[in-house]
Amino acid sequence: SGINAEYGDHYQLRETMANTVRRHLLALLSLAILTWSVVHAKALEENEDEVLNFEKRDGEEAKEIVLAERDSDNEQVEEAEKRDAESQETEAEDEEVQKRDSENEEDKEKVEKREPEIQEDEEAVEERAPENQEDEQETENKEEEVEQEKEVVEKREPEEEAQKETAVEVKREEAVESEDTEVEDLETRAVYAPFTLVDWRGRRINGQREGLLLFNGGTVCRDQFSMNSAHAVCRTMGYMQATRYRYGYRYGSFQNRKRIRLTNVRCTSTHWASCRSSTNVNRCNHRKDILLTCQGTGFKLLNRAGNVVTGRTEGLLTYQHGT
Repeated sequence: SGINAEYGDHYQLRETMANTVRRHLLALLSLAILTWSVVHAKALEENEDEVLNFEKRDGEEAKEIVLAERDSDNEQVEEAEKRDAESQETEAEDEEVQKRDSENEEDKEKVEKREPEIQEDEEAVEERAPENQEDEQETENKEEEVEQEKEVVEKREPEEEAQKETAVEVKREEAVESEDTEVEDLETRAVYAPFTLVDWRGRRINGQREGLLLFNGGTVCRDQFSMNSAHAVCRTMGYMQATRYRYGYRYGSFQNRKRIRLTNVRCTSTHWASCRSSTNVNRCNHRKDILLTCQGTGFKLLNRAGNVVTGRTEGLLTYQHGT
């Protein structure tokens, strides 16, 4: 029994020691597992960080690759568009060249078609040449006849004008006017010297305005014309006196259409009876035509309202505001 008791105590001691050993082993195992889990977790975290870094790097590289590919694609597209535009331009130029060629061919065809017509026209002109020559000869003959008639008329005109001048001078000598008298016979002043003052339209001017001096419908040359001549001419038209005179080509085509009728109007006084003149106007031209301004009212034709009558209407004849 004593041996059994010792054995039992020994057995319990062994069991307790085994239990403690087991506990220590379990504690060590749990500690090892815990440390391993911590280390593994850190490793996992590091691996995840590395994975994220790698993913970021891969994403950036991928973006760069994509951008580079896009840039290359865009460059290729631009080059392709440029090539297309160049090809279109070349095509348009080719079309224009073809159009020009076709137009040139059409023009050549038209010219070829017109050549027979041109030849026919030339032949017709050659056939008509003798007729045209005959017509030209006839026209030349007619022109010569007209010129001969003009020469005859021109020869007659100086003779007629000379006859008129001689008749006027005879009547002037019979009139016997005095230089000192202010009142003159209106017949010798107005009737025998047919002067008129007109504007650029050919309308008669009634004093205080410059006008083109006409004698029998033609202009008067300035040769030997003086202030005495101006006063005498104004007095023949019923004015008091002349304000001024000058000469020149001022009225254009109207003046150019008029013939030069009188020149060398020499007056020793302000009365027309003292004047001499000539119709030999060979040295005159329209740049020497007299432009005259007279003072006074002169002769006027008035209607019942007292307005000046123009045209071929009857009116009351007045002179210096009197009848």
